[in-house]
Amino acid sequence: MGSSVVLAINAIVYCLMFSFLIKSKKSLLSTICVALYAIISVACFFFEKTGAFISKDLYLWPYIYYFGIFIIFIYPFSKIGNLATKFKIKNVRAMNFLSDIYILASIFFFITVASQVITTIRSGNFFSAYILMRGEDAVYYTNFIGQLSINIVNYLKIPITAYGFYAYVNMISYKRKSLALILPFVNSIIWGIYLASRTDFFIAVILYATFFLIFRDYFNRRTKKIITFAIILFGSLAALSVFMISASRFGSGETEWFSEYFGESFITAHHKIANTIQYSDGSYFFRYFYEFFNIPTKAQICSVDIGYAFITLIGARYSDFGFWGTILFALIVCSVFTNIFRKKTYGIITVYVIIYYFQDILMGVYYDSTNAISWVVVGIFSLFIFSIKKIIK
Repeated sequence: MGSSVVLAINAIVYCLMFSFLIKSKKSLLSTICVALYAIISVACFFFEKTGAFISKDLYLWPYIYYFGIFIIFIYPFSKIGNLATKFKIKNVRAMNFLSDIYILASIFFFITVASQVITTIRSGNFFSAYILMRGEDAVYYTNFIGQLSINIVNYLKIPITAYGFYAYVNMISYKRKSLALILPFVNSIIWGIYLASRTDFFIAVILYATFFLIFRDYFNRRTKKIITFAIILFGSLAALSVFMISASRFGSGETEWFSEYFGESFITAHHKIANTIQYSDGSYFFRYFYEFFNIPTKAQICSVDIGYAFITLIGARYSDFGFWGTILFALIVCSVFTNIFRKKTYGIITVYVIIYYFQDILMGVYYDSTNAISWVVVGIFSLFIFSIKKIIK
């Protein structure tokens, strides 16, 4: 079976899955995830046909395996139902206070990154910013306040965005709810410029589009048009920024990065699954724990040189745990989140966990966006939100 046929079958499977979810209208978050995976799989087929990347010796079984693990990962979303209906905030005062903390942190965040962001925008040299922020001497902040504000801005953007939409839909009296709604998006764009990261622009647009789709039935026609226009406008600006960053990093005539974002991840994941001959025993997902406890790490070895590329969430887990280990990992994750998502009502912390997990799976078509320590930090911020709810009545 030729590589093109294998990729065609892979694309058809995701497209059929997307069609089924659209008709069933049962799982919005699953539908969005499958939609992106379907787009990337179709693009992978067409780019392979044009010879954009090397794809020889592709087999069907890694894609069957990949799809099976993917289904296990998105299964918990089927337990959500109508998230907007289940989402209830009982302690509005606490959420207003949390939003005020986020707004204050945003001020310190901007002070911390302003110089680098302004310099990058004025020069248009995103390549230098990219190298600066990823070198061994990279410094994201110069003091504790800067570090704290960056973490608050990045880790609380989901609950604050959720509350911003909730406050508008339920007409909650909070003077700064517009800032709570807009600031997370603005901060994501600023952070994307600061790191010269195209992914942050993409996540910002997807996050807001997702929340709009969650609450769409609660907006009147005029508001829907305004929000849709805003998403299209900012999405277009984000896309323009992505092209500017890419042109700066790779050259204005270089288009290889486009095929990397639209298709190559499926090729890379295939080689990870089909050709990994030594697994890292979790040292990628648990890498910070390995470092903290000074545990010797085991390098994963792949018999095919894939270079630095998008290895996808599932490809990364396969490098960690191998064939059966990845299945076990996926089943454990599925069991944990299924139990969380099947609740009859959701508070802000549950919505936080749902959307963070959704973001992880969605971006998993490219790379492993989180690791064990990321979820520990989410747990810490969830505990912080819980504490505020208990203190402020």
